[in-house]
Amino acid sequence: MTKESQMAQRAKKPSFQTKVVDLWEDTPDIEALAAQQGVKPVARFEDLLGDFWPDDEDVDDFIAAVRQWRQEGDAEAHR
Repeated sequence: MTKESQMAQRAKKPSFQTKVVDLWEDTPDIEALAAQQGVKPVARFEDLLGDFWPDDEDVDDFIAAVRQWRQEGDAEAHR
C-alpha cells in the first residue's frame, strides 16, 4: 500500500470511537438515580431556601449585578 493510499484510508475513517446511547433505555429512572446519589426527601420547606444574597441589598441590586455580569461576558466573548 502506498503512502498516499494509506493517507486516503485514514481520511475515510474517523480517528475516534463513538457509542450510540439510547437515553430512554440507558438512563435510570428518577428513583434509582436518587438512590445512587444518596438523595433523601426534604423534611422541611425551609431547608430548600438559599441564603446567598445579603439582607441589605434588594432585588434591584441583584438584577443590576446580573446585567453587569452578562455585559462583561458579552464583551469578553467579542474580543
